[in-house]
Amino acid sequence: MQQIDLLSDYNFNWADYVDEKDGTPFFVKYKTNLDGFQASKKYTTILTANWQYGQVDEMLLPNNHQSKLIIEVEKAMIKVLEYDLQTILYYAYVGFGQKKWSFYSSDAEMALQRLKKVQEEFKFIDLQILLEYDPDWKRYKEANWLQDFRGY
Repeated sequence: MQQIDLLSDYNFNWADYVDEKDGTPFFVKYKTNLDGFQASKKYTTILTANWQYGQVDEMLLPNNHQSKLIIEVEKAMIKVLEYDLQTILYYAYVGFGQKKWSFYSSDAEMALQRLKKVQEEFKFIDLQILLEYDPDWKRYKEANWLQDFRGY
């Protein structure tokens, strides 16, 4: 029954917004319907992959080549991390010279092993990986998502 509840969430809804800090824009997207994953109590760890993409335009955003690469990397991450719902992307951020992806995982060690496949495929991208224990989904539940990003 639990797997059915999770799969009903698999048709994800995304919300996104654009904001700015000191006149510099940043973009955020996050999934809005992860109740089944949260209720399962299995997804207790956040895995965040951060890429400082270097060369940026005057707005500190990625250039066209980097933007295409970001899409390729994100698709590769989703393919290896989400295919069996072991790890779920819940938000992504771009701005101020960095791209950040955050996932909730039911098995952090397995997620790290899988993420190595993406790192091997995109060796020229230096991904910094951070694990954070969050069994109550505090990060996800934060009412003001913007507050989370204003420090960048």
